[in-house]
Amino acid sequence: MTPSDVEGALSFGIKVLKFFPAGAAGGVKMLSSIAAPYTHLGVRFIPTGGVSQDNMKDYLEQKTVLAIGGTWIATREDIAASRWKMIRDNCRAASAIVKQLQAAASAGR
Repeated sequence: MTPSDVEGALSFGIKVLKFFPAGAAGGVKMLSSIAAPYTHLGVRFIPTGGVSQDNMKDYLEQKTVLAIGGTWIATREDIAASRWKMIRDNCRAASAIVKQLQAAASAGR
C-alpha cells in the first residue's frame, strides 16, 4: 500500500502486488500515484478492499491493474442465506463490465 512496500517487494523480485485496503487508502487516485514511479519496471497491482461493482471499471482502466477482488460478488451473508441467484447476477454484472472494457480496448480506444 506504500512505496516502501513496493520497494520491499521489488527487492525480492516480486512485481505483482495486492493493494489493500484500496478504498481506505485513497482508491484509484492513490494507486495511480504509487504505481507511477514503477510502471517502467512492470509492477502490477490487484486492488481489494473497497472495490465494488460501482468502481471496478475505474480500477480496471488503470494499466497497472492486473485484476481486482471484491466480496460484493459473494458476501458471507449471501452465501449463508443461499442467495445463489443474487451471486450469479453479481457475477454476470461484473463480467459484463469486463467484457465492455475488453471490447473498448480491442477497438483501439
